[in-house]
Amino acid sequence: MKIAYITAIYGNYELTCKPFIKQTIESDFICFTDNPNIPSNGWIIDNNPYHYTHPSKLDNSIYNNSIKK
Repeated sequence: MKIAYITAIYGNYELTCKPFIKQTIESDFICFTDNPNIPSNGWIIDNNPYHYTHPSKLDNSIYNNSIKK
């Protein structure tokens, strides 16, 4: 069994991925971010803009949180 802890940091409200304590169960710590220079502090950094490369079929641009706005 493996556990994943996932967070997302977009914009400049956080400047680093916060350090974490090693878990007793093998775990991955994954941070999705648009900041290519963010210090990882052990997190796996993923800068792929999935919201652009794999847009939601439900997003028809009428919703308040639409990526198209």
